[in-house]
Amino acid sequence: MPRTKMKSPEAILKGERELDCLFDISQSIVSSPDLHASVHRIMDVLAQKMGMSRGTLTLLKPETNELIIEIAHGMPEEKKRRGKFRIGEGITGKVFETGKPAGFCTVQRGRDILKTFLCERRSLYAI
Repeated sequence: MPRTKMKSPEAILKGERELDCLFDISQSIVSSPDLHASVHRIMDVLAQKMGMSRGTLTLLKPETNELIIEIAHGMPEEKKRRGKFRIGEGITGKVFETGKPAGFCTVQRGRDILKTFLCERRSLYAI
């Protein structure tokens, strides 16, 4: 019988933190009929439990075929208002176009990042 590798204490703690975060997110979803309030609470949970410093919910505006930031966490209102993308444009637009999530270990200001998407060096996930 093959031996299974034991998880380190750090990996176990990380898994527990992630499960705790998922539980809190599920509670946020079922506890309020107001989707807007639920998403704000989910962003708070991700910030508190997983260390997220910025997060957005970006939706398609069908009448203009434009992606707009609907909810933003850790972002000034001015930058939220400027957060408009076309499908296929920047990271958000490419994820929307392909329907595939993207993850980046390090993000820098640069050619592949929209001028309105200002971030320091950090991880980025787009789903």
